[in-house]
Amino acid sequence: MALRCVSAQQRKHPKTLKPVRPNAGVEIAYYKALMALIDEMDASLTYWLKASYRKHEATIAQDSVADELQKVMNRLTVRWRSLFDDRARKMAETQAGKWQKGADTSLMSKLKQAGFAVKFRPSKAVTDVLDGVINENVELIKSIAEQHLSDVSAMVQRSVMAGRDLSTLTTELQDRYGV
Repeated sequence: MALRCVSAQQRKHPKTLKPVRPNAGVEIAYYKALMALIDEMDASLTYWLKASYRKHEATIAQDSVADELQKVMNRLTVRWRSLFDDRARKMAETQAGKWQKGADTSLMSKLKQAGFAVKFRPSKAVTDVLDGVINENVELIKSIAEQHLSDVSAMVQRSVMAGRDLSTLTTELQDRYGV
């Protein structure tokens, strides 16, 4: 976004500001934080599912085993939904604050270079947009957990129904998620 600022003194010589660009470092930090949370969930799912699968591996094609593994998956799903719900809001608020600070700092710097001194005070419209960004990101983060948990649960049940061993399930999870 390029701004054209003209003061009363500069009407004869208007200045065009350079565009304000998003901070790539902020984006990378957000991505890393999100991936760390997903990796933490993957490690937990892998640990508990392997333990439960090993416990019942000899009778893996039986219904009771499928029920037991589904109970384990249900407990893990409740746990990770709750953790993602808690962390999603904090992550989104932190990230939105960084985005806003980065944009404000960049714009103030460009205005200063053009000879303007500006102090920003967010308007109601700006805070509404920021709240919308936060809420949208919270829902997106939660949806990552929901999709992931649903996919892993389906993979476990397919593995049980096919009578596969733990090694086959582990390989399938590694191929799909790099776990």
